[in-house]
Amino acid sequence: MFRSILYKLIFSVVLIIAASVSAVCLYYYDYIIPFFISIVILGISVYSVFKLYNNNTRKITFMFNAIENDDYMFRFDENSSFFNENFLNATLNRIKELLLKAKREAIEREKYYELILDCVFTGIVVMNEKGNVIQTNKEALRLLEISVLTHVNQLEKNEESLPSAFMSIKNGENKSVKFHTEKGTVNISLQASGMEIRDQRFKIVVINDIERQLDEKELESWIRLIRVLTHEIMNAITPITSLSETLLSIYENKEDDFYNGLEVINSTGKGLISFVDSYRSFTRIPQPEIQKLNAVRFMDRVMVLVKEYIG
Repeated sequence: MFRSILYKLIFSVVLIIAASVSAVCLYYYDYIIPFFISIVILGISVYSVFKLYNNNTRKITFMFNAIENDDYMFRFDENSSFFNENFLNATLNRIKELLLKAKREAIEREKYYELILDCVFTGIVVMNEKGNVIQTNKEALRLLEISVLTHVNQLEKNEESLPSAFMSIKNGENKSVKFHTEKGTVNISLQASGMEIRDQRFKIVVINDIERQLDEKELESWIRLIRVLTHEIMNAITPITSLSETLLSIYENKEDDFYNGLEVINSTGKGLISFVDSYRSFTRIPQPEIQKLNAVRFMDRVMVLVKEYIG
């Protein structure tokens, strides 16, 4: 295919040269009619080369202008009577399909990364040096208590110093910020890191809720404390319960006060063990108990519950 176009160009150039030399020679020897014929052939050859160049340039320019404007709806005709034109049109259409495929993959990756950011329990704000927000996630909007964030100046409604805190924070710096909302005072921590893309600098600000972090640490500490206490209590009560059961089994006089005291010790110890076990269950996720379910009975019960709404 490339050879066909190359041969056409070579033929046109050779024809132009031959027509030019013939025209000069015929004019020199006063052959007027052949001279005009040579001029006509020369003009046709030059026009064909110019037309080929102009058509190809126009198509390529049109394609890049359309792509620059995010317009991928164009398609060049591949059923022309000219083989060279069909080949060029098919090539341009293939280039368009490749660029369109790359764009779709980039959009899919962007949506994938947005989904990941929205699943993170840490607020993330990406902004440029002018304060324009390029990317945010749901957690950042929740922590800042704002529905849409396109510029950091929008945070002035929460606190006047909040936009300057975002703009002034440096890469690798940690900063604590406090602002007031209708729900109360919010304490957040900011941590910044920078990156540069296509000679443009961006700042990634990570936002964390200090109160929630403290609550999580406190809850974790309580869980550890409960586990330690239950372990120590169980170690102390289990021998008492075991010894009381042993003494009850070998003591024959069940009407004696000593026997009654042992029974009280044993029942109290078992009650404490049950109480500690119940507390221990709060610190651990119970193992699921898999059981068979009668689907017909289950659906009958569901129908009874929703019968009034369906009817």
